[in-house]
Amino acid sequence: MKLLTFLIIFISFFIYAFFNLGRFLDVTVSPTKVALIVCLGGGDHQKRVEKTIELYKNGYLKSDTIIFTGVKEVKNINNKFDKNVNIIINSNLKNTMEEIKYIKNYMLKQNLSSALIVTEAPHSKRIILFSKIISNNNKKLSINVVASEFKKWDSKSYYKNKEARQYAFSEVIKIVYYSFVYGLLEKMGLIDKYNQYFYENIKESKEKIIKLLTRL
Repeated sequence: MKLLTFLIIFISFFIYAFFNLGRFLDVTVSPTKVALIVCLGGGDHQKRVEKTIELYKNGYLKSDTIIFTGVKEVKNINNKFDKNVNIIINSNLKNTMEEIKYIKNYMLKQNLSSALIVTEAPHSKRIILFSKIISNNNKKLSINVVASEFKKWDSKSYYKNKEARQYAFSEVIKIVYYSFVYGLLEKMGLIDKYNQYFYENIKESKEKIIKLLTRL
């Protein structure tokens, strides 16, 4: 009887989680004026760039700096902004966690209190979660995410579209993986040993799981 009750609860939770995953992952906000705008690399980068330009032209940047991460260059980008805008391109960041670390450190060094990060909506939960993991002991830093265009995404019915479903499932695996690596191992001082002995094997396993889930 207890086993049956457990199974019913587990299945009910799984069904609830599946249908509400889109809402969980999508924590994007409407844009507000901020001291820094950041366009993340990866994903549909062209759409992210277009959204960044839109935010700038609509007056959401209070200062003079826009950062592009994860790319070596952004074609003709200087032509899209006024000459007084400081365009920073950082191509040395390997993943979202490194991007968040860089953004927070930059904000602290430049005494900036607010930032908008541009990326696809289902990517936003990972950004906010990682931002909390890397607190820098400074609660005054405000980081929010604005969604770039992803026509096939609907947080309420993501599961109806294969591409949106694949993105969502991939995000879940990445959240678990990077939370374990940076939220636990790094804080315990074990990150170097992990990178030395386990990184390649676990990374390979993570990629296999993502490939398996994206076939669903």
